[in-house]
Amino acid sequence: YHLKWQEMTVSASHFLAQQYEKEGILQNKWCIIPPWIDTTIFTSRTEQNPHENIILFVSSLIEFKGVWVLARALKHVVKEISDAKVVFIGDEQDEKSIHRNNIENILNNDLTSNHVLFLGKQDWQTIKTWHSKASVLVFPSVCMETFGLAWAEAMASGVPVIASAVGSVPELI
Repeated sequence: YHLKWQEMTVSASHFLAQQYEKEGILQNKWCIIPPWIDTTIFTSRTEQNPHENIILFVSSLIEFKGVWVLARALKHVVKEISDAKVVFIGDEQDEKSIHRNNIENILNNDLTSNHVLFLGKQDWQTIKTWHSKASVLVFPSVCMETFGLAWAEAMASGVPVIASAVGSVPELI
C-alpha cells in the first residue's frame, strides 16, 4: 500500500517492471538498471580446448531451474557427440538430495549417467576454470527468471550460452 507514493523504483529488467505493472503496482515509475558482474574475475578466455565437449550447468538442481530438461536432452546430444559430458556445479548435489536423485533417475533410464559429473557447490576460481573448458553453458530454466548470474558470468568468460526464453532472460542476454 505504501508503494502508491513512491516516485521511482529500480528494476533489473523491463520484464520485471512489466510484471509489477500488470498488477497495478508503480505504473510508469520504473528505472531499468541491468545487473552487473565483476568482469575482472570472469574475463574472456583467449583460447578454447577443441577436444573437450563439456556442457556446463551452474545452478541449483531444484526443479524450476530446468535441470531435468538438460538431463532429458542429453540422450540426444550423445547420439551426435559421443564424448559429450555435462558438468553440474551448484547446490542440491549431495547423494541424499531428492533433486539429484531425480536427475540421476532420468540419466539412468536414458543410459547417459556416464556422461555426467556432479561437482556440487564450488568457489568462483573453480567455476572460472570450468568456463575455460566448457563448450557451452546451458541455462534451461522453466520459471520466470529475473536475472541469471551463471549465464552472465559465462558470457563474461566468453562461453556461449543456451538459455530458455523465459522471464527477462531473452532481454538481458
